[in-house]
Order: sequence, then structure tokens, then C-alpha cells
Amino acid sequence: MKVRIREARSTDTARIAEIHVSASKIAFKGLVPQSELHELSAQAMALRWAPLTLTHDGGFFVAEQDGLSGFCSVTRARGDRFDDHTAEIMAIYVDPDRQSEGIGTMLINAALDHANARGFAEIMLWVLPGNEQARRFYESLGFSSDEFEYTDHGLRTAAPHVNYTLSLSSVSASERPRVRQSAL
Repeated sequence: MKVRIREARSTDTARIAEIHVSASKIAFKGLVPQSELHELSAQAMALRWAPLTLTHDGGFFVAEQDGLSGFCSVTRARGDRFDDHTAEIMAIYVDPDRQSEGIGTMLINAALDHANARGFAEIMLWVLPGNEQARRFYESLGFSSDEFEYTDHGLRTAAPHVNYTLSLSSVSASERPRVRQSAL
């Protein structure tokens, strides 16, 4: 069965929250205080994601194959640093048991398609500086960082995040990394 990318629905909220919590506990270990990671709960995260699965003004996508295995949220970039021509990948998480299967690439491509179809010129995202796995992933897809750091991202701890951007005109849909479904 092949992975399918589709828009998120309100019925996906609980699983989105589970993926967010389990992936965060692994990806952010040693990068944010352990007490903050320990306090993450799928129930609390579901309350955070529920309104967005219903009313999100951008794109909210899930990867589905025998259940949900990842999600990605993209909207207009927040903050004063970016203009109205910049989209932002607010979140992208893949179930830790399903990482390195190409699901993240498929979700990024859905975000790029969504942003491009809405006329955005570039897309950006934020990464914790020490999250080397994520940084390598984004760089492999053509994102680059100017090393600009920002600290207000919803974590209780003021952890700095590094900015990554990709010009949507620099990579056409046919040039983007694609995942062969037979490899999944």
C-alpha cells in the first residue's frame, strides 16, 4: 500500500498529537530541558492542534499508510522579518518508527506545492540549531540558513531557532526530490 498525502481532518487530531509528542521527545532530547519534554502529552497537544485541523488558513497535510505516519502545516510566514510573499512550514513531524522512509520529503513537497499554488515566492521554517538530523534533511532539499536566530516559538524555554529558507522559483516541481513509492 502506498503512502498518500491528503489534507488533515478534525478526526486526525489525536494521532497528529501523538506523532508530535513522540517525535519531539526524540528530536529535541538534549536540546530543550528534559522536564519540558517529559511534560508533553498527547492529550494537551490534541487541544493545541484541534482548532488548526478545522480552521487553518494555510495547508495542513497528513501522510497516510495503514494509519497516519506524519503531518505538515504551512501558512503565511509569521513575524515582522518576512513579507507577504513568504510561506512558513510551521510544523513537520514524522512518526519515529516511520522516519527515513521518504515521508518527510513527501510532506515537504506537499507544502511546497501548496505555497507555490498560492503565489508565495519563498518558504521558510525554523530549526533548533542542535537538531543536526533536521538541518541535514532540509539542506538536502535545497533549504539554506542565514543562521538568523529567533527564540519565541511556543516552547516554554526560550530556545533559539535557526531560520531556513527556500526560493520557490529556484526549484521547479519536476526538480524536487521525489520518493519512489516502491521504496516504501
